[in-house]
This record gives sequence, C-alpha cells and structure tokens, in this order.
Amino acid sequence: MIPAALAAGELRSAPGLPHEQFWYAGASTVRPWWVRITGNLAPRSVVFQNAVRTASALAPARQFLTSVLRRGG
Repeated sequence: MIPAALAAGELRSAPGLPHEQFWYAGASTVRPWWVRITGNLAPRSVVFQNAVRTASALAPARQFLTSVLRRGG
C-alpha cells in the first residue's frame, strides 16, 4: 500500500515510520544512485570489502596461470 502511494505521489510520510524512511521518494533520479555508489565505496562497505578480497585472491592466481601458460603447461 505504501509503495503504491509513493509511486502515485500521494504519500509523503507513513504513520509509525520516521520521515527519513522514504527520503528517496522526492529525490531526483541521480541522488539515490549517488548515495548507493558512495556507500559502496566506503571502506566499511561489505561490497567494497568483498571486491578487495576477490581482487587479492585473483591477482596471485592470474600470475600463477600466466607463468604456467608461458612455460607451456
């Protein structure tokens, strides 16, 4: 019910929820994307930490495979 009212532009706040709950309802298209991107680039972000872990694991694997393939197997 609340999402439908937000989409129709009829609801600005919901009873029992803080006003900040739907901050994105009146924001421009760029603002939610910007919040999401900057949030994911924070050092404490799980997405950022997983990206660092993955890169840390793939770098040695790439080096190993490159050296094996250059030797001919």
